[in-house]
Amino acid sequence: YGTQQFDRQAITEQLNHLGFDIDADLYVEGENLQFGLANDQLKSLGHLLTLVQQLVFSPLLGQEEIELARHHLLQAFEWTEEEQLALQSTTANEVRQFYAKWFKPEHMNLTLMGFKD
Repeated sequence: YGTQQFDRQAITEQLNHLGFDIDADLYVEGENLQFGLANDQLKSLGHLLTLVQQLVFSPLLGQEEIELARHHLLQAFEWTEEEQLALQSTTANEVRQFYAKWFKPEHMNLTLMGFKD
C-alpha cells in the first residue's frame, strides 16, 4: 500500500536502501507492525520511523488500495457469510471515515525492543 507522500514502490525502495527486505523484515499480525532490526541497522531507525509514520497516519486510501485491502482481508481470515457481505458492502468513504476516527496517536502504542550490548 502507498501513502499520501510515497507510493508502494517508493516505500519498498527506501526500505531496501536502508537495508530492509520488506518481505523478510516486515511482519504484520492483527494490529502489530514489526520490523526486525540488526545492530548495524539501528542508525536507520529514525528514517524507518518516518516511513512507519507515513504508513500509519497518511495512507493512500484510494479505491484501488481499499479493494486490495478488502481482498487481503477476505483471504486472510475465516469470515461468516454475514461478515463477508458487510466487508464487501463497505464503501470507500466509510473506510476513510473509520480510519480518520480511529487511526490517531492517542489510540496507538509504539513499542521498541532490543538487546543492550
